Amino acid sequence: MRKKFQSGQIVLILLLVITIGLGIGLSVIQRSITNVSTSTKVEESSRAFSAAEAGIEQALVQISQGSSPTGVDFTTQNQSKAVIETSGLVPALNQTFETPPISKEEMAQVWLATPSSAPNPASLFYDQSSLDIYWGNSNVSQDPAVETSLIYIQNGEIKRKSFYFDPDSSRASGNGFSPPGGSFAGCPDYTISTSFGANRSFACKATLSNLGTTDLGAGRILLLTRARIFYTNSTNPVAFAPTGGGCGQSCSFPPQATIIVSTGTSGATQRRVQLFKQPTVLPWFFDFAIFSLAAINK
Repeated sequence: MRKKFQSGQIVLILLLVITIGLGIGLSVIQRSITNVSTSTKVEESSRAFSAAEAGIEQALVQISQGSSPTGVDFTTQNQSKAVIETSGLVPALNQTFETPPISKEEMAQVWLATPSSAPNPASLFYDQSSLDIYWGNSNVSQDPAVETSLIYIQNGEIKRKSFYFDPDSSRASGNGFSPPGGSFAGCPDYTISTSFGANRSFACKATLSNLGTTDLGAGRILLLTRARIFYTNSTNPVAFAPTGGGCGQSCSFPPQATIIVSTGTSGATQRRVQLFKQPTVLPWFFDFAIFSLAAINK
């Protein structure tokens, strides 16, 4: 009887050892499969991103040569490729022009005259007495302020007119900025269509007014507008909107930028790189190197 009991114990011990061994083996196999899968995804992600970057570089070369971007194909080298999409020149007629988000050390710029024309006199393009600016991230607790500088030509002189807007009344009482909508009621948030697409969100909106010949002088040519953000530690979107309705060129900003999107693919992984190409832009330090409490004439 004791021998049968001992034999049963041995069988149970053997089954327990086998079960534990199988559990350990399956755990090791599962971890190995997970590690291989993770390594594969990381490698595919790296290849897809590299292909997307290479696509951007090739697109820039092809555009500079006057040809259409064709993408890149590294299928034989490392099983990756990139497809290129370009917007053509933006903005279109009557379209709001959006720039990439800027920090408080950076500037957003829109040309109002033809960028490729002679600097003085420039070729007149946008010819309205006002324009709108949108800025700031929507749904935030504190909206930033903005400074905008209008550069224009009048009788051969290059002049500047500045506008300052701050939605926060507690700050504006000390800095002297104007409220965006005529009263310090805060920013209601706006959703509009821009050169970046539909349903673009912004916190604030203000109007740069008195830009006509009655205010700036006969023969004035609006050259460009630049914007700078204050009271924020994050990047903020900025967009400039023409006014005047659908009257064609005089109610539109000149085409001045290209948006290039490169989508790299490797296996089942895709990575997307977007480039905003605006060739003729004043450097950011231009606005910090020149300071004046009054208008600047040159």
